[in-house]
Amino acid sequence: MFPIAIALLMALFGQIADHGKLERQVSGQVLTSGRNPAVQITFDQRFKYAGGQSFILYGVAEAEQHFFVQTSAGGKIERFYWLQFEHYLPDNQHQYDYPPTRTLEAGGLTFVHDTRIFSDYAGGSSNPQSDSGKARELFKNAGLNLPAHMARIRMFHLNDSSRRSELMIIYGEALEDKAAAGSADGVSADEQAPEIALRLRQHALEAMKIQKR
Repeated sequence: MFPIAIALLMALFGQIADHGKLERQVSGQVLTSGRNPAVQITFDQRFKYAGGQSFILYGVAEAEQHFFVQTSAGGKIERFYWLQFEHYLPDNQHQYDYPPTRTLEAGGLTFVHDTRIFSDYAGGSSNPQSDSGKARELFKNAGLNLPAHMARIRMFHLNDSSRRSELMIIYGEALEDKAAAGSADGVSADEQAPEIALRLRQHALEAMKIQKR
């Protein structure tokens, strides 16, 4: 039992140390951001905080991630929220550019969004240095397993007219095998399965409340 207790203490210390480096705060079901954007986001009680991390993305942007998950036995993820606060570093002139093909409003913020269906999301390849690779590593370290068959919606909010900082929210949920008609790279649910796309939008907004601060 003694080695297990030590391991638990070390894991707890690691979480506290990592959390201290994060700009946004999480308390229970609530994430609070003081800027870019200044919001408070509250999640349904079924979702538990799985951790957060910050890193430099591809040497051009700073990203801060936070995750809330709903799981079944064995740590299998049934539904998740992935929040990413990101901004370009001052040594470049990059801008975020998302075609406003599909938009939605949440908490007074406008989001551009898209949807995808995956038949092998858990087994799909991902660059370890990408934001997706970092997310998968956090899930793995937390003992959480992503579903193979899943659908997700990505929502992008640009914080100001400079288009150099954004809030990205990804909501994902497991699918029945027969519903995962895409590939490991994903196909558009908006185009291939509009009923799934509609359900994703509804579920994402039902279990998350965004309030400006």
